[in-house]
Amino acid sequence: MFIKSLKITFVSGFNFLSKNLLVFVIFDLFDNSNEYLYIPILIYIYLQSYILHLKFTLKRKIGVESFALFLKLNLILFLLDYFIFALINQFFPYVVLSTIFISIIIHLFRIILFSKEME
Repeated sequence: MFIKSLKITFVSGFNFLSKNLLVFVIFDLFDNSNEYLYIPILIYIYLQSYILHLKFTLKRKIGVESFALFLKLNLILFLLDYFIFALINQFFPYVVLSTIFISIIIHLFRIILFSKEME
């Protein structure tokens, strides 16, 4: 379980850095308050995550079956991520800090879900 968690954490960590860098630049640096811009960020991170997790954690080839598995594992996590983001940012002005908090919570759930599907 520890090795699986490390692999998931490495890939998720890269995705975490990418997502928070994009959030910081778009929302905090450019002072953009349009929460709908978070959706394209999540889509990009989703596709990046799909490719990296297939290569490093799930050890599967890109295809319909692997995409369906990845979709099943992540769709609820991404929806939960967005709704928590929208809720927190109504009350908390520092967007990048809220995404860091959200990412940590989502990562814990991801370890549980992915470790069950790893070879």
